[in-house]
Amino acid sequence: MRVLEEGEKAASRSQALTLSLPLNLPKKFLLRRCRELLADVRKGGVGKLYARASDATYKVTGQPNLVALKRALMVYDAIEASKGMKPKKPYWKIATELDLVEEEDKVHPTDSLLVAENKRNVMKAIVGRLKKRAEVLIEQSASKSFIGKSQSSH
Repeated sequence: MRVLEEGEKAASRSQALTLSLPLNLPKKFLLRRCRELLADVRKGGVGKLYARASDATYKVTGQPNLVALKRALMVYDAIEASKGMKPKKPYWKIATELDLVEEEDKVHPTDSLLVAENKRNVMKAIVGRLKKRAEVLIEQSASKSFIGKSQSSH
């Protein structure tokens, strides 16, 4: 929410409710009237996220985690870019290059063999999950419907 500048064009009705509030009226009256107007525009029950309504051609169902989607795309792109490389780039190196883990979770020369192997396994699992998620989203894009994590079995 914000105050429009004088002469600024208001957003379309499908995106925002634009009100003009006379400042000479009591605050209590203005608040009550705003609630009434908003209730007329936004029908429905408690706990529903109406801000997620979209007119997009490709809709996301559920609650999208934009950070996770970006990470999945970065991983997918890195794996695609490394295809054909000899030798094949390991997933743990992709995780390191993309900073998918904290510094202490990366492999360091001072790590013992067991600790280094455990760190590599964790990074491989992270990259594998993100790659799988990206592949599911790409597959779903053909149906013009993306299922958010809360409704997906992945």
